[in-house]
Amino acid sequence: MAICPVLERLSGNSARLVRRAQDVPTWCRVPQENEQFTVGVCLVPSHSWTAAGETSVPLQALLLFKSYIALVRSRSFPNVRRIPLGTVEFIESGTLIGERWFSLVTSDATHRFEYAIRDEAYVQMFLYDLRHRLMTARVGLGLAQGMSCGATLELKFACAETDELDPDESLLIRFFSPHRRAVERHHWFWHRDLSLPADYLALTTRRLIWLSDRHKGQTATGGIVARYCPLGRSTRIKMEREMGDWEIQVCFAYASTWRIPVANGLMKSVCRFMEVFRARERVCRHRNDEYQADSAKELA
Repeated sequence: MAICPVLERLSGNSARLVRRAQDVPTWCRVPQENEQFTVGVCLVPSHSWTAAGETSVPLQALLLFKSYIALVRSRSFPNVRRIPLGTVEFIESGTLIGERWFSLVTSDATHRFEYAIRDEAYVQMFLYDLRHRLMTARVGLGLAQGMSCGATLELKFACAETDELDPDESLLIRFFSPHRRAVERHHWFWHRDLSLPADYLALTTRRLIWLSDRHKGQTATGGIVARYCPLGRSTRIKMEREMGDWEIQVCFAYASTWRIPVANGLMKSVCRFMEVFRARERVCRHRNDEYQADSAKELA
């Protein structure tokens, strides 16, 4: 049952996972719909709580319905905003030292949500259910699973891959561009050694995944930033040369393009990855066309 406002102020300074309307906090107004939400997560910005038990920013809750996500805020009018699942182009999730967030990147906006490290388990359970709703399982083209191209996978990214893949998800092919050393010269007598971030791109039976330790243009000392999109949601993937260096570009209809730098000597590996990806995309689009045709027949 929902706890009273007094107890909510004293002990509610952490996230919670909700699966029933009775478990939703009193400040969260559930949309009056014919359908029930399947899962929800209440996010409380613990860094902004005062000694009096008050918070200076709105509390937020995300409730997953069949066709949309309800974003509920405690101090806004209207306090419920619907995010249609069909408009979500990709999801970003950051797990860096001292910083946790995830973003829903849609065709018209980017919805970013921060949470405390201690609440990560609840957020990951919500994202797991969201992936199952948004990224339905697909067939694997009969390809051998676990193909690898590019450089040898570093331990940090091997662990990140294991954490990122869902139990019912299989890896088809991965591409890895490792860390590189570079020299930044500001004057003839002064320079600085740099460590360029590593990038991991994978195609699975459910989605396209990009993992990187690049954050705000630099290499993060700890943690990974993950981005993933449903198969068939990206419009195209291509190779482009920017400032003399090659990069993989994953383009979307409305969201910003993924730009993944490629280390020297890995061009053949990139071509192999793109060949598999494009074949996989053709199958996904064909299945989507069949599904839409069958749905039209049922409506007729």
